[in-house]
Amino acid sequence: MHGGGYRKNGGIGFAVEEPKTVIQVCPARNFAFVDERQNSLTQCERAVIRRVIDGVQEGEDFRWSISCRVFGEARPHVGLGMGTGVRLAMLEAIYRLNGVEATEELLVHRSRRGGTSGIGIRTYFHGGLVLDLGVRNDDQRFLPSSTSRPTAPPRVLARAEMPDWPVCLCLPLKLRPRTQAEEREFFARTAPVSEASAYEATYHAVFGAYAAAAEDNLDSFCWAVDKLQTVEWKLRERELYGNGMEECTAKLKELGMRGIGMSSLGPLLYCFGPNVATSQAKQYPDDDDCMIFLTSPSNRGRSVSETVAACD
Repeated sequence: MHGGGYRKNGGIGFAVEEPKTVIQVCPARNFAFVDERQNSLTQCERAVIRRVIDGVQEGEDFRWSISCRVFGEARPHVGLGMGTGVRLAMLEAIYRLNGVEATEELLVHRSRRGGTSGIGIRTYFHGGLVLDLGVRNDDQRFLPSSTSRPTAPPRVLARAEMPDWPVCLCLPLKLRPRTQAEEREFFARTAPVSEASAYEATYHAVFGAYAAAAEDNLDSFCWAVDKLQTVEWKLRERELYGNGMEECTAKLKELGMRGIGMSSLGPLLYCFGPNVATSQAKQYPDDDDCMIFLTSPSNRGRSVSETVAACD
């Protein structure tokens, strides 16, 4: 995220088994989208998806569009990458329902995602831990993924199978997720960071987190996650939530969790610990405090099943 380098953006991230988003899709003459999640997509975001799907139907001269129902516990805009996953799933569905097996690269291109990092688009298909090199530096301003339009797909350096470590996800309900407008403003005032900070983040991501996952070394992985929370970019992201973020982190530490990191722009936190520690984490929340998900890494991509059923 520093200026004048070979590339920009990029990062490291991994997929988890829970919480899930489920999308039921049926053929339809015109695109329809019902979002039954507690925090649904905004009207503007739905309009963008409609334009993407309508563009595919018209451009490919498809007979069918899609009618979609989205539900599940995974909330959008909290750091779970749900926006990318939902859009790719709908694109995959419209191609399948029209009898076309679209390639991964075609779906990514049509999705208009991957403008900054390839983590979300690659874990959608393959799961695991992805180390991403971002995109070529075009000397343009830094923008979040939601508003970046990729001229070429981000380049993945490596993917590793994540060990079967117990993972705890904590969503602080008192911390308001940031809007797309706030995210754009954050990028505008924060990027670029110093070269030294970018080098430090790269070191902890590659020689710390990636190497530790590849060697099944949880101690080293948690150490790297802790270090990544203190680099300039992530520190500024965490500061968006004030003392509430640090209070939540401190409480998780008290319960025996370690390697506590904020996912993307947050406010979702992920952390690790032995089974007893992750079980104790269930003691943390009350209804107004946070949501806890006890899960594990996922080394597979999305799951697709096809059934013959009537659509509403």
